[in-house]
Amino acid sequence: MRERLQSIASRCVGISNYDSGFDEGLKAALSDILSGIQGLEAEAGKSNLAEDVLKSIKDFKSAVENDLEELRNFKRLNKQFRDATEELEGIERKFRALESRTSVACSKYFERRQEYAQASQRIKNASQSDIEKLRKKFLDRAASIAEGYELLLSGDSITVEKLFDAILENPASINEAELFTEPRRKGFFEFLIRRKDEEAAREAKVAVLKHVSQELIDKILPVKEAESQELAEREAEFADLRALEAACKEAEAQRAELEERREELRSKLMKIKKEAAFAYSEHEKLLGIKEKYLSIVNELSPKL
Repeated sequence: MRERLQSIASRCVGISNYDSGFDEGLKAALSDILSGIQGLEAEAGKSNLAEDVLKSIKDFKSAVENDLEELRNFKRLNKQFRDATEELEGIERKFRALESRTSVACSKYFERRQEYAQASQRIKNASQSDIEKLRKKFLDRAASIAEGYELLLSGDSITVEKLFDAILENPASINEAELFTEPRRKGFFEFLIRRKDEEAAREAKVAVLKHVSQELIDKILPVKEAESQELAEREAEFADLRALEAACKEAEAQRAELEERREELRSKLMKIKKEAAFAYSEHEKLLGIKEKYLSIVNELSPKL
């Protein structure tokens, strides 16, 4: 049995001749060691050896069987690793090419969109300038007309500035404008006379306010219509924006899809590398196996 054990030890030393689990001969070498241990186990079973010795031989056999199983797992993992690496390399090439196309497509879109925004803003600025001039004139006149009265719109008290904004948003709202003042109470007849005079004055003021407001509307509407027309023309001029935007979004979506797959593969490769069986890709792992086996042999040798 000692001679058989020494033969096994010699085979264990031979493990260091292999570079890694990639070497096809490693599996045969481990299988040969296993065969030798099985023979030793059979011979030891016929001898009057202590139970701890028989257990050590059995554990030795289990260790080699486990390494053979791990080596098979390594072969499987290595194929997965190669396939994932190959796919990742292909995706990296596609990603770089797509990234370049995305940059070009989106640069064209953003530049064109900026041109459109600037052209549109110039139109709006010109329109706003005209409206501001009208606003100043209206506020001056409306403030003079409404002086001494409370200005109401749809029953709510407002300023002349708010009235302008309301007319700008909805010209028809001028029909809801009113002026209101509280009468000064004195004698009854004096009150009636004053009330009648004040009401006539108020109605006249309201009429003037609505007339001034209508003049404003008549001037603002052409400005707003001109703005709408010019904006429509600019939109037609930049009709290619939608196609450019679609091309940019499509390129970005494809890039995001590739990037997601790239990260999945990178994660998969990292996971494979952390697998215990993947350690068989390194020569150090084989040296560790050799030392483990020889340590068991050294422990068994005096007991046989």
